[in-house]
Amino acid sequence: MGTNAAISLNYNLSWFFPVEIGFIYLVRLHFCELDRNITKTNQRVFSIYINNQTAQDQADVIAWSVGQGIPVYKDYIAMFPLERERIQDLFGRLHPNTKTKPQYYDAILNGVEIFKLSNSGGELAVVYPLQGQGSQVNPSSRTSGSSKKRLLAIIGCSVSGVVLAFLNLCVLASWIKAASEGKNKSKTSHAHSLCPYFTLREIKAATNNFREAKVIGTGGKF
Repeated sequence: MGTNAAISLNYNLSWFFPVEIGFIYLVRLHFCELDRNITKTNQRVFSIYINNQTAQDQADVIAWSVGQGIPVYKDYIAMFPLERERIQDLFGRLHPNTKTKPQYYDAILNGVEIFKLSNSGGELAVVYPLQGQGSQVNPSSRTSGSSKKRLLAIIGCSVSGVVLAFLNLCVLASWIKAASEGKNKSKTSHAHSLCPYFTLREIKAATNNFREAKVIGTGGKF
């Protein structure tokens, strides 16, 4: 946000992502402290808000990663019950936190991933009823133990209508690495319970053997 505290305290770092209603979304925020002047805890502390609700009151990247230049991520859950509008915006905001009186009133965010979770019927798309024909069952309820109702995770940033988008190949690399190595300890237990890991065979089947025509986005360049 910058080094001017008077300006930073009057603004938020804000993003919005259009998503389809009727689903639960896992929002994964990536952080990595790269500022050479910030090497200790309580130097840069900020609050994280998702859909106007406090997701993290005192976020401190150095405290999470225990070091400078070490990447870390945090998972949060956002719910969108069925309503009249088929598409709504998922809001993310960061604001400097003044409670701990940090050295810098600033906020950072290095990356965002949004995973769309299947509803109780194991579906990733909703058939909307015509007006006056009744309502849909709320798909945000938790699933039973049936194997056919396992929650499936998929990137929801570019999903529209009832088209089933395939997994983003650029995200698959980090997903597979996290699943195989299990080194990142920052996942919350609630988010972890909602997101199963997939084998390489399952991912190949879902992406038609990593077919490039199915890619819905690519990562940025530094």
